[in-house]
Amino acid sequence: VEINELLEVATTLPDVEPETVQAIVNICDRNGNSTIDISEFISAVVLELDNKDEKLLTKAFEKMDMNRDARITKGEIFRVLRQYSGSLEAKDVSDFVKDMDKDSDAKIDYNEFKYLFPHMREKDAEIKA
Repeated sequence: VEINELLEVATTLPDVEPETVQAIVNICDRNGNSTIDISEFISAVVLELDNKDEKLLTKAFEKMDMNRDARITKGEIFRVLRQYSGSLEAKDVSDFVKDMDKDSDAKIDYNEFKYLFPHMREKDAEIKA
């Protein structure tokens, strides 16, 4: 999602200033490219977990895991995210899963999912140390 797309949507909402849109992008844009890509979108939309516990992350995972097999498929991700983005393409989801899928099963398990959230990686590193 690019800033101009967010600004276009913001014009339809009462009391949303361009500065607010820029602030949202600044918060969500972890790689600094002035857009919100699919992983940043998931992090922002599903949950902002900086001050939340792992139970909320588990709930988010379970919400996306529609068939309850402890893995999130490309189709499940697409169905959830399509609600928030009319321009989401299947290739975006496939690329995202490929990047996140550490065990090469073409699905995202809970451990892979939680690594979308940087503070969860830090927490796991502290536990292992």
